Amino acid sequence: MEEIVEIGRMKTEDAVEKLRAIGDQTAADALEAHADKHPATQVITAGRPKADFDSGLRDLIFGMPSWRAATHLIGYVPADASGDHHAIIGAETIDPEDSLKGQAITVRLLRLGIFDYPGGKGQHDVLAEFGVRDAKSPTAERVHFSQAYYATQPGYAVNGFPVFKDVQIDNDGLSMTCRMVNVCNKADLGLLATLSSPIFQQGLDLAGAFQPAMKPLTELALGLTTAFAKRNENALVQNVQFQLAFTATPFAPRLRQGTYVFVQIPEDQVGLFDWSEWAYFPNLNAVAQKADAKKPLMNNHFVLGISF
Repeated sequence: MEEIVEIGRMKTEDAVEKLRAIGDQTAADALEAHADKHPATQVITAGRPKADFDSGLRDLIFGMPSWRAATHLIGYVPADASGDHHAIIGAETIDPEDSLKGQAITVRLLRLGIFDYPGGKGQHDVLAEFGVRDAKSPTAERVHFSQAYYATQPGYAVNGFPVFKDVQIDNDGLSMTCRMVNVCNKADLGLLATLSSPIFQQGLDLAGAFQPAMKPLTELALGLTTAFAKRNENALVQNVQFQLAFTATPFAPRLRQGTYVFVQIPEDQVGLFDWSEWAYFPNLNAVAQKADAKKPLMNNHFVLGISF
């Protein structure tokens, strides 16, 4: 999988150029104005080196955008949760469901929260590319699949579409990647529309023997993401690689049936985020403050459902 730099870890001049191409002049001006005050630094996030970018991204006068960093926290809601609101707990604190070993599961994208994407308020067209490792595969390579989603910022796109069906889980757990590209290029928008057709909304069925056709489909999905993200008017906003494991290793999220919430947050705000302050409200189909359901989670986030 070709490495693509998220907008949140680009060099300042590259981020400013992309913001202007997207049409977000306010963010570009603010970032450019602060660039001289903060020398470029090498940043390490999520265990891997990041490209140099100006720390002025943290100090934009309108607040720190959640896309500024590539870090995501993972919360969990049990499958049997009930009541008018469901508590969210850290996925690294739950007990793994060992009975899922060797079983075939379905992964659904339940919600895609577009609250702080480059470009500001208004409609956002998003290319979502997912990768998963299936135990039926003769190699360790992931299968990749793309879908298109649309949302008006701030707000949600999608409501329960399947991404992968009949993914066979091995003893290591569920290994996935998720990449979200904000698409503004006019030519790409036409191609993106085909990915929102019913055939793509049905998800990728991995039932039966591993099929040779999976390789070209994977190459197509990866190629689209790379091509789209490299164009000036488009931006890779979220890029998550994770494994939900069966081992109770500290800091590692564990695999169970249920719902997983992935919240994008700047690295230096991780210690300030507390899952106990947030909950899922079924009547709103949204994540909001536990104390006030009228105050939604304003960070970019997406929600995956794991079930048989």
